[in-house]
Amino acid sequence: MSTPTYTTGRPAPTLIYWLDAAGSLAFGIVLIALAAPLTSLLGWSLPDAVLTAIGFGLLPWAMFNLIIASSSRAVPRLVRANIAGDLLWIVGSVALILFHASELATLGWVALVAQALAVGVVMATKIWGECWLSGQLSANQSQSSWAR
Repeated sequence: MSTPTYTTGRPAPTLIYWLDAAGSLAFGIVLIALAAPLTSLLGWSLPDAVLTAIGFGLLPWAMFNLIIASSSRAVPRLVRANIAGDLLWIVGSVALILFHASELATLGWVALVAQALAVGVVMATKIWGECWLSGQLSANQSQSSWAR
């Protein structure tokens, strides 16, 4: 197994997955630990268990990002599944906003929009990285697809 070398001033393509893993783990723990007060602050009628379930769901998502981040080679199928997961998160956030618009507190609106936008930026970064890697890979087939 060779150590990836990065020949440009760009950050390692795996950095976004490391950051997503850390953020997902932290956010998951916060949702699990503070589900009841957050539900009240957000101002929706969903039970606390919804935020708890989302928090527990973020734990394997963090692990999935960690697997991709620590891979010595990009696995396109995993990367695409990860991007699809980000897209589903955004769609779910928008659905929560639409279906609970009348009951959300201002903080609820801000929290849902902010985290959906943050996931959108993460997803866009992953897509950009995948496109950049695809171009680099076709230009130099002999290197690992993470080694740029």
